[in-house]
This record gives sequence, structure tokens and C-alpha cells, in this order.
Amino acid sequence: MPSDAPTTHKPRIVKPANGESGPVYDYRGAVIFSNEKGTVFNFSLQGFPHGLNGFWGGIGHIREVVRLVDA
Repeated sequence: MPSDAPTTHKPRIVKPANGESGPVYDYRGAVIFSNEKGTVFNFSLQGFPHGLNGFWGGIGHIREVVRLVDA
């Protein structure tokens, strides 16, 4: 029987920050890139309807991208 508790998904760092860029995250199939301050500057998600080849560029916080991917 399935649990009624929601599944908690968290962004996972797949490439740590270095001197040139911030961390790269994986979240439910999305690859999320950020700068050294942690500001998201783009992400890629196969099948995402906005942009070319599922790529979106913008500025924001990782929470906004997580909500977008969940939607």
C-alpha cells in the first residue's frame, strides 16, 4: 500500500563549487547551474516546454527552479 507521506526530494550537488563557478545540482532529472554566490543562472530539463531543447536561462534561487521542476 502506498504511503500518504509526501516524498521529499532535495537537490543533490553533482559538481562542487570551484574558483570559476558555483555548484551544479541534479534535481529530479534537471541539471541546475549556479554561480559562486549560489544564484541559479540556468537549468536544463529534457521535455521542458520553454526554450530550446529544454534549456532555460535566468536568475533566481534554487527554490524557484525546484518549484518549477515539481510543477
